[in-house]
Amino acid sequence: MNKSEKLDEVEKLVSSLEKNICRAEAVLKQASVIESVFSVVEEDIKKLKKLSYLEEYRDIMRKQIATRKIDEKFSVLIEELLVLKQGVINFDLRQEQMKEIFSKIKNSVEFEFSSYEKASEFAEDCFELMPSGKCFLAPLYLGLIDLSVIASALSLEKQGTSFAFSKTDFELLFSELEKKGTQSNFSVFNGNVKIDFLSSSTIKITAEPSKIKRIEILYHNK
Repeated sequence: MNKSEKLDEVEKLVSSLEKNICRAEAVLKQASVIESVFSVVEEDIKKLKKLSYLEEYRDIMRKQIATRKIDEKFSVLIEELLVLKQGVINFDLRQEQMKEIFSKIKNSVEFEFSSYEKASEFAEDCFELMPSGKCFLAPLYLGLIDLSVIASALSLEKQGTSFAFSKTDFELLFSELEKKGTQSNFSVFNGNVKIDFLSSSTIKITAEPSKIKRIEILYHNK
């Protein structure tokens, strides 16, 4: 199988996954409707129970329940509830299985922080965890921001659309970016990890799945 065929195969699988995730999401949204329906049934039962304490209602109630075969219908409802309960148990197991499998293939993750300072500190920690020669600074999207002033202030070497810097200059780099009012819409990366500052407190990290797992562990241990 050549590269083009492999790409086509992956695109079809990812497209199928996207479609089925949307379908599953639509079904799960119905859970609130199910909860609402059962709440109404429960409320009706409570009201009938209250009336059953009054002697003048008991005979009428028994006849109505028998005529409408409420006992049979209620039994069917309880059976359906048991099936639903079993399904929920299976959902718990399936949820963990899906999360575990997806964690082995996903190559990006977003993290939210309380401030730019916290986000940039975590970015530094990630590069310490995943060192790889030179590091680079670049606009998140070409034409979105101009980093030449910052590059000039720090004497950064231009390489294509990026600016190279030493990993020891991270703190100085992030400080200079903040001074110039640039706390988002830029990327910092090396050969192992790429970190996009989507906002001043939200970063997106792209790396190999095994590295993403280590970065998530680092984040949760903070």
